[in-house]
Amino acid sequence: GRIAIFHKNIANMITKFTAIIGDSGINIATMLNKSKGEYAYTLIDIENPVNNDITASLEQIEGVFRVRVIK
Repeated sequence: GRIAIFHKNIANMITKFTAIIGDSGINIATMLNKSKGEYAYTLIDIENPVNNDITASLEQIEGVFRVRVIK
């Protein structure tokens, strides 16, 4: 699956995303982060299905505008 996250371009965002996914026991296969000015978009390909707890945790991070799961 793939997780797409639209967020503010601020320090430690990637660390927060990977911690939530890693703490759930899911391996990240690939990741891409692109930013422009104060905004960024991160794509994370994972090896397991995403559950609602992960999505909810990512949405609760301050500075995250939108989380989409692409299966």
